[in-house]
Amino acid sequence: MTVATKPDVETGHISLPALTLEFLKIGAAGFGGGMAIIALVEHELVKKRRVIEADEVAHGVALSQILGPFSFNTALFTG
Repeated sequence: MTVATKPDVETGHISLPALTLEFLKIGAAGFGGGMAIIALVEHELVKKRRVIEADEVAHGVALSQILGPFSFNTALFTG
């Protein structure tokens, strides 16, 4: 990772290339269905990178369950 794509943990900012890389890793390792992908999204973006809050992920999951494949919609919402 270069300096430009390194996430800033203190402020919670992440660059677009770094965010794209995170979702590519999640998509490649997302075996086990939608709940496994959502757990990976929460782990990477809430606990590890501290980009968004846990309640925002919960709101994204609740909203995305209405619209169809919820893991894909949750990834769109958090991205």
